[in-house]
Amino acid sequence: MNGKVLWSCFWLGLGFWGVGQAEEAEPIRVQVALQNGNRFSGELLPATQDHLLLKPYWLASPLRLEPGDLYRYQKLNSLPADEDPQYRIQFHSGNYFSVKSVRTDGDAFEMEGVWDGDVRVPRSSLKGIEFLDATGLLYYGPRVLLPGQDAETHRKLLMNQAGMQWQTEKIQFPKKFQLEIEMEPAAENYVYHISLFDWQTRAWGSVVFQVTPDQISAAWYQRRNQNRMSVKNWRQPIKEMTGPQQFRFFVNLEKNEMTLWLNGDEIHTWTEPETESLRSEMPFNIGFRYLSGTGAIKISSIRLMPWSGELPSKNADTSKDHLVFKTGEQLAGSFQAMDRSHVTFLAEGEGKGLLFSLDKILQLSLSSEGVWRESGPPATSAQVYLQGGGDPLQVAVDSLNGGGLTGRVWTGATPFSLSVPLSAVQRLEFPETKKP
Repeated sequence: MNGKVLWSCFWLGLGFWGVGQAEEAEPIRVQVALQNGNRFSGELLPATQDHLLLKPYWLASPLRLEPGDLYRYQKLNSLPADEDPQYRIQFHSGNYFSVKSVRTDGDAFEMEGVWDGDVRVPRSSLKGIEFLDATGLLYYGPRVLLPGQDAETHRKLLMNQAGMQWQTEKIQFPKKFQLEIEMEPAAENYVYHISLFDWQTRAWGSVVFQVTPDQISAAWYQRRNQNRMSVKNWRQPIKEMTGPQQFRFFVNLEKNEMTLWLNGDEIHTWTEPETESLRSEMPFNIGFRYLSGTGAIKISSIRLMPWSGELPSKNADTSKDHLVFKTGEQLAGSFQAMDRSHVTFLAEGEGKGLLFSLDKILQLSLSSEGVWRESGPPATSAQVYLQGGGDPLQVAVDSLNGGGLTGRVWTGATPFSLSVPLSAVQRLEFPETKKP
């Protein structure tokens, strides 16, 4: 990494500082990592284009830093998004980012970011779109109603110390349901619990899942004849997880059957026909407990919806597009268009496209048939974290300065051009190069 590119990274933060002055924005707090291994935290000060002035918290005078001294920049404070994201965009690479509106324009998707700017993405870049709208869901959370917190905080919760626990309000589960829970650990080492049904008293029917980066285990507390209690346990290794973790529970209370999926993979299915049904014991909480770890864990989404009773296919026909509805039903066919209110979808056996309201849809999965795949991101690409949440995007940076960032994004398929303002960028990481 040469000094000019690294210096551009810092001018991104400095340019944002300058833009914010007109609105009397709070100072930009940053963390600086130098090529010699030293690190400093402080506030950016106005400077010329050939050096940086950083005011560390523990020094009376600012430091003058040359471009060649630096290799990483991270903004420690961030501006709130104008609006909450309504869609989660998934790429063939497995990465995702969130936007607040989506519509089609020919063979491309026009997306409006939660920042002030638009992105145009070729259809062939996308694996699918998740619809985050809560309309029609049986439960959407987490609902954390604390005084003095803004609307975004009401739907997110951080657990950041051992022993901390939280539970939802009591929920009336239907006979068949799908429960989606998304967690975002901020550390490599952690242990936490997700508990369903009567988790506090460990009464019959309650289920407790223990999650670590490489293993999931569960205990199902069951009542037998004469009210005797037994515990059914299982444990299974998993692929080591980094980034967001999406749990999908498919539950049939009539048959006492439960299937767990994690990040698209089926983990375990078990049935206990001899136990009594849970239906008469409603409603129940969903519980979370942070047992140990070195960083916070964010509960970012809880969505409960009815379920048809049919599990998603692990070997879905990738030559077709699929619509998944909040009722649990699925439709195969061909996606045609999307505007601000509807999706046009040509279902198999239909002669023309049908209109479906966006608030009825849970997910759109796009065909990967014939999609050209990239072998991997450029070796010198930067990891760019955008406002609104999501995995880092691998970006071959063309320009990075006070005006913003432009480059080409690796998606695992067709790349697309990205041009975003300073307010959209939360963090940048370039390949590290040490001075001799």
